[in-house]
Formats: sequence, structure tokens, C-alpha cells
Amino acid sequence: MKDYKRKVLVAAIVAAIASTSGCAVNPPTDAMGMALSVKQEFDQNFNNPDPCADNSMNLGAIGGALLGAAIGGATEGGKGAVAGFFAGLSVGALVGHLVDHRACELSKIAKTHNLDMESTQLKADNLGMPAAPSQGAGGAEAVGLDVQIKGADRDFVPGTAQLTPAAESYLKEVAVLYTPENQVAKIPKTATAEQKAKAANRTVLIVGHADEQDGVQGETLAKLSDDRARAVAEVFAKAGVPASKINYQGAGDTQPAVSASAQGTARKANNRVQIVDVPDEKALEVYAAKRTANPAHFKVAVPATSAPAPVAASSPAATPKPEAVAKKDASMGLSFGGSPLQGDYTIDLGMLPAKGSFLGIISSAHADTPVMVGSCHGDSPRHSTGIKNLATGKELLVRDALPGLYGQPWGGQQGNAFVLLDHVYVPSDVTAPVPNVTVEFFKITDGKPHKPARHMTKNAPVNVYRGSKATLYRVFVDGPAQCVDLYVPTRSGTGEGTLIYPDKGLTHKAVSPYKSLG
Repeated sequence: MKDYKRKVLVAAIVAAIASTSGCAVNPPTDAMGMALSVKQEFDQNFNNPDPCADNSMNLGAIGGALLGAAIGGATEGGKGAVAGFFAGLSVGALVGHLVDHRACELSKIAKTHNLDMESTQLKADNLGMPAAPSQGAGGAEAVGLDVQIKGADRDFVPGTAQLTPAAESYLKEVAVLYTPENQVAKIPKTATAEQKAKAANRTVLIVGHADEQDGVQGETLAKLSDDRARAVAEVFAKAGVPASKINYQGAGDTQPAVSASAQGTARKANNRVQIVDVPDEKALEVYAAKRTANPAHFKVAVPATSAPAPVAASSPAATPKPEAVAKKDASMGLSFGGSPLQGDYTIDLGMLPAKGSFLGIISSAHADTPVMVGSCHGDSPRHSTGIKNLATGKELLVRDALPGLYGQPWGGQQGNAFVLLDHVYVPSDVTAPVPNVTVEFFKITDGKPHKPARHMTKNAPVNVYRGSKATLYRVFVDGPAQCVDLYVPTRSGTGEGTLIYPDKGLTHKAVSPYKSLG
């Protein structure tokens, strides 16, 4: 304990020097920067790459200790500051210690079982949690862990949700780390009853991820990944994690970790099991709402440096058939006013989403990566399931939608037709199911849409692509058009609709202004 206090005291001095002086001159180069010995001490205590280092514990401890010193100094002078400093160590290290301990133990399990496992810390500020004064300042303390085990296809009998004996064995070891008994046993003995209760009642989310080019697609793939997540969740419950604190979800192919163009073993990262733990259900809602994906990893993504590839007139990509209500004639008296599609088309959505989101430890990319999405020809609907509680089966409702896309209708005139998209809803959580939409085609007579609709597609599936400057809401239509691409600039009530449709054996494209009608 004396050595630990000495280490944290030195680190506190390092932190104080860094924060007050800001930099030092390195004599050999006259370059401004942290002195080498100071930097080494700082890295050893706060930025150590060893998964069994106490980075988070030390960070939390230093915050608690400095706060304790401030309080002690204000009330009892110098001696009180010193006493308060050391009194704050154990309390401030509480959450960080839990995170560090779990990361260390997980790394040992991964090494023993030859697992491809990665983890990243979840910070208080990213989860919308105020920084606990006794746990550090600025909301930067770790309050949870996001663990992803890649190559999960080897953990299940092919095409099923049945765990292999080897997978069940290592998952039991992992699950034990999340039991209330283990959580409480690993926190400082000086923890209060309230702190022990919080440690014992953490919330766990288990997500099954799959590859979008597997033999199954769409809803079938989503259900398979959901069943697999539930199978892992049940292992956790059997190990002693309360079922009421376990949630699971099938992400299907909505969050690819690597590009669809990746080859060989690299693609195995898309088949993975994700384990996330947070303090409570409220924090889980925030985590879910902030999840995002890298559109560059989808098969429809277009490299920023490549030109669009020409395509021949084609039928829409194979997708689950939405329910269509239409007249028998092909044109239905509608003319969309487009022209033959010359080659393919590309949609520029800007850059990757803002830093505040959780891109995931595997799918993280540089913020300046362009988001370029190709046409609907090579695309097909992706599906996921909601987050469900293992004990009750109740779905977690994350009531958070993208601005301007919260369920209102959108529409626009295309030639002599008015295209209406009813109930356009885009959840902020990229892994949440996107509700199907109803698409109606009206013929414009005397300057206004004439009822009834010439065609209606109910339950049309939707893909959503997000970028820094716009969102693409792609609707797969079974009717006079193949798809409708609704391009909505960020926080805007107006956008642009691109209609892809067949006419006289050729694929046509029509582009018109669209707007929110709600």
C-alpha cells in the first residue's frame, strides 16, 4: 500500500506539473514537450498499453485524491490536505479498478484460449454521466468496458445458435467476471454499502454480429445473430449474472467491423460477439443511442478515389418482398420524368459521424474518411433486432431519432407523379431496427396529387446511411420503381429524392426536391 501511495503521489505531482507548466524543453533538441522522465512516469501510470496495468484505477484515484486534498486543506490546512489526499485514493479508484481488473482477466482468458479479443473503455462523459467528484474530474474516468470477440463463427455450429463445447467453456470463464460476487470482491474494502450495491447491479449487453455476405441475409441473418446473442446471454445467467441485468441483441449485418471487400481471415471480424457493461439501464440507453457504424464498411460503399462503375439495366437486388397493392399495368399512367441511367451513381454523405459517437473498437476509422455510397443496384435490406431483457423479454426503448426523421411523412413530385413516404423514422442507434415504410405513388391531376394512389407498397424495407453532412434513407420498392433514395442534409426539413425505375428495358433515374410534410 505504501508503494501504491508513493506511485500515485508521484503521478499526482506529474499531473500537476503537466497541467500547470504544460511543457518542458528537451535539451538535445530544444523542442517543447514533457520531460522524458516525467513522460515515462506519466505513461507508466496512466497510459500503459499492458492490459493488466492500472491506468483507470490510477486516473480515478488521482481525481479522488486531489479532491480529498482540496477538502482537507480547506478545513485543516496542510496536514489535512495530505490526509485528505490519501483518504481519497481508495474511493476514487473504485470504478477504474473494476474496469482495469476485468480487462486484465479478459486478456488472460484470451491468451489461454487463443481468442482474437479487443476491448475499449467507456467513459462517463460519453455516457452522459456526470463525473463523480470522488472518481476523477472531467468525466474521463472509465465506467464500463466494451469487449468484442472476433471470429465468432467458430464458436457456433454452422448455421445455428448452438455453442461449441470450446466456446461454452471460455464464455463461462468470461461470464464469471461479470457476476455480482466477483464485482464486489474486486472493489476496495473501504467502499461504502452504496458503492458495493452499484458494483453488484451493473447492466450487461450482449450483441451478436454477422457478416453481410454470409449465406443468409436480411431478417434471417438478424434472427440468427439474435439467437446467438441469447445463447451467450444464457451462459452468463447460468454463471450467476442476474437475468434481469442481462440484455441481448442481434445486430445482423448492421455494424460491420471491416470492409466487405476484405478477404480471408480479415472478414472474420464481422462475425463477432460483443459484451458491454455499464452502470445501469439509463447508461445503456445512452450507449445505444450513440452507437454508429462506418458506412465505408458496407458492400455498397464506394472508395472516395474511384469512379462510379457502369452498370447495365437490371432488376432490383434480391430482397424480401414487401406487401404490394397495385394495378396490373406496368406504368400505371405515371411518368417520372427521368432519363436513362448512364453508368452508376454515387451519393456523398460527407465524413464519418461526429466524435461523440461509439464507432466501436474494431470499426473505428479516421474522422476525415469520406462516406460515399453507391446505388441501390448492389444493395439489399439489412435487419437487426431490438435490445431485449433476458428475464422479461421486454424490449429496451431508446426514444431518440435523428433530427427531421422522427416519424413524419416526406414527399416530392417526380414527373407527373407525387411520391409519398409515410412515417419516415430513423433511430439514432444504428443497430436498432429501422421501421419499414409505406410508399404511395399518386398521379398529379390539376396540379395536385389525385387519390386513390396508383400504387402502394406497404412494409417496404429501409437501409440508412449516416454521414457528417447528410443521411441517406434508402427504400426498396416493389412496384413502378426499384428504390427511392431520400437524401436529407443534417437538421434539414428539405432534401432530394432519387427514384430508380425501369422504362422500356432500361434503368432510369429521376431526381427531384423532397420535403418533410409533418
